Amino acid sequence: MNNKKIILCSLMLMALFTTPVLAIGFDGNAAMDLVTSFTEPFITFLLWCIPIVCIIVAIKEFLVWSAKSEREKEQEPYIRSVAKLIFAGLIAFSITAIIRIFGIS
Repeated sequence: MNNKKIILCSLMLMALFTTPVLAIGFDGNAAMDLVTSFTEPFITFLLWCIPIVCIIVAIKEFLVWSAKSEREKEQEPYIRSVAKLIFAGLIAFSITAIIRIFGIS
């Protein structure tokens, strides 16, 4: 039992003395460059991918809607499904804008 306490105390003292050395040597600019190197291509990809996907889904929705009967067309108009799609696209664009505002990329 005493051996466990001694080992635990020595590990805590070691962590206490090594932590300030690691904190002083942290390079924030290198970390930000690393994060930017991953997020910048991803955001660029999203900015051209989101409109293309929205257009493809809108065409698909139109084809599905046009194959429905008149009664089903009246129950769920095409504009309603496109409005949902536009709303989802705006949310996706706002995520990329929020990432840029907070400086993550």
